[in-house]
Amino acid sequence: MRMFMVGIGHVTSTDRRRRTTAHQDAQDLNCKDMIDENSEVYQTMLPEIFDVMSWTMIEKDTFFKAENLTFAHDGEYFVVVVGVDEAGECEKTMSEFEVDLTDPVEGYMRTGPLLGQEMVYSRTDEKIDVFWGNYSDPESGIDHYEVGLFKAASCAVEDDDSLAVEVDWIIVNSTYRSNTLMP
Repeated sequence: MRMFMVGIGHVTSTDRRRRTTAHQDAQDLNCKDMIDENSEVYQTMLPEIFDVMSWTMIEKDTFFKAENLTFAHDGEYFVVVVGVDEAGECEKTMSEFEVDLTDPVEGYMRTGPLLGQEMVYSRTDEKIDVFWGNYSDPESGIDHYEVGLFKAASCAVEDDDSLAVEVDWIIVNSTYRSNTLMP
């Protein structure tokens, strides 16, 4: 590939049942018009379509981190990427996404046989079983859990700020409700 171009815009207007003209235009545009700096599309339409992140040339990188963007909670957006090869041929791809800026609702976690125990003792130092439940996210659902095991120098509250990693964060499927950690 010779270069990539990318832009981000709003999918919907304030009336969420109606797609914006910008979104429809982005779907209908020919990628050749989107890369030609002298075209009317490039000069007049693209600045209106891509109102979150303007139409940007990325050169040859296949990874791009867009920073300092402003998204609204529960907002629907679209991103368009156009790839251009050495011969000047192009292809366009487009994807929609929704923004969820709220934290999930906290559930419970336990490591012993009963909920609410302040201190739990284990019969072995070879493993610890962790159980959790009732976590939720009404906007976007729970994608996964991350479970880790840390060790404090003592049981004193002041040692909570200096924890040593025993088992680094493990990503666990959202359908799981337990995991066994082995330090």
